[in-house]
Amino acid sequence: MIAKEYIIPGHSTPTSQLRMTEVLTLHKDKVLLYEHHHTEIEIGLYNSFGEYSIDGIIYHFQPGDIFIFPSNTDHRILKLERNSDLKVLNIFLEPTLIWSPGNGMFNPRYLNVFSRPEFNYHLPAGDPFNAQLTMRLLDIRKEFCDRLPEYESMVKVHLLAILIEITRHYNPQEQITASPANEENLICLEHAIEYIMTNLTASLTLNDIARHAGLSRTYFSTIFKKMNGISVWDFITIKRIDLAIHYLTQTSKDITEIAGLCGFNSTTNFNYAFKKITSLSPGVYRKSI
Repeated sequence: MIAKEYIIPGHSTPTSQLRMTEVLTLHKDKVLLYEHHHTEIEIGLYNSFGEYSIDGIIYHFQPGDIFIFPSNTDHRILKLERNSDLKVLNIFLEPTLIWSPGNGMFNPRYLNVFSRPEFNYHLPAGDPFNAQLTMRLLDIRKEFCDRLPEYESMVKVHLLAILIEITRHYNPQEQITASPANEENLICLEHAIEYIMTNLTASLTLNDIARHAGLSRTYFSTIFKKMNGISVWDFITIKRIDLAIHYLTQTSKDITEIAGLCGFNSTTNFNYAFKKITSLSPGVYRKSI
């Protein structure tokens, strides 16, 4: 379960751009650990022993280990070991926080590192780079907890430092490559995401979204995936499933009604999409909570 959650809302999109969670799940609760992926970049500091599956590769983790998941990365905790509880400090950031023209200190080129071949999901405890990131994550938590004046700005300062340090770590000699999109096109992309989120439960087509962005369908699809690490349709599907999870966990609405409320034209399509994102059917997911 999420014991605490801290959020910085988006400045132009109706969703959070940055959130931090402190997760505590007792070993005795035997929580259902399911495969999932999301639109956000995730950085997690673990205080548990266990085994992770990431894109089909097995990683063992121990207290102090850090995992970094780019957008749309399949990951699942397979098991907890040594009777340890699941304790995780997670930070989730939407790529829009990094590439949006209105976010000042950030820059789209900081996203390039997540697609480099030498990028590694796992930073074990004891690694000097792990110690750097651990300090930054704890600084962010302190800012959220203390809530001193301008704490949101300080959270972003620490996050910027994390992105720069990750880039330096995996790209120590080379110059950071330029952004693949100019500011005008990024503004168009931002408008498209606003349109998607505002009309998430309606019938959406790629032609309509690209037209709203003022870009060709082909270029829009290419730049969307480049900047967000995920295709347009995968982005829409995940956001709809996020909404469905809210209804499944917070209401007693039946699954057919939830499917319609989340923009799916049939229960069959809803069940297929839900299982693709979470590896569980909606019914099984609801029973597991």
